[in-house]
Amino acid sequence: RRHAWYASGIVFWMYNDCWPAANGWSLVDYYAQPKPAYYTFRRCAGSVIFSFGGPDENGDGNYVLWLCQNGLLPHKGQGRVYLYNVVTGAETDLGTFAFDKRDAGAEPVWKKENLILAEDTVLLCDAEWEDGADRAFCLPCALSNMPIGPAVGPTVEKETATEIVITSSVTLPYAFIDPEGRILSENGVFMKIGERRIISKR
Repeated sequence: RRHAWYASGIVFWMYNDCWPAANGWSLVDYYAQPKPAYYTFRRCAGSVIFSFGGPDENGDGNYVLWLCQNGLLPHKGQGRVYLYNVVTGAETDLGTFAFDKRDAGAEPVWKKENLILAEDTVLLCDAEWEDGADRAFCLPCALSNMPIGPAVGPTVEKETATEIVITSSVTLPYAFIDPEGRILSENGVFMKIGERRIISKR
């Protein structure tokens, strides 16, 4: 998405699968239930997404936040970039930005020089616009090397016929819930300590 129009379009393999397993490369399983990859792919194919380019990619030692937009409709909004400690939940602001993207393509909206991420710190961006929101993050190292602690799932605080409210007492880089027979508005999300999210279902 960041390399439009040098490279454009998305190809995925494959949509369905003959095995009712959680892993694998398919987006839905034998029973047509979404796998984790379904929600990740849906975000990546969204009309507006944000993503970080690290020092190795840019070649200049800078972290760059990119806005990528598809489609013909303009989008206007704002965002916040900050450091987040996965152990304590402490946040350090690195700046805010506004955007008014009127055409398809990709463009940088934020840049930081000489930024060094510790193993307990994640670079985060929360952005909002008229009809949507996105969270982008950049890890300092392999997830298995970060001091996040034992893997636990989010806590279901409340569930109705149309929505699920989840919370987390620890940092969850990929909080996934799996209500049987339901498609959710989002899943596999990065949740901060004490964060509460309302997810619609159908």
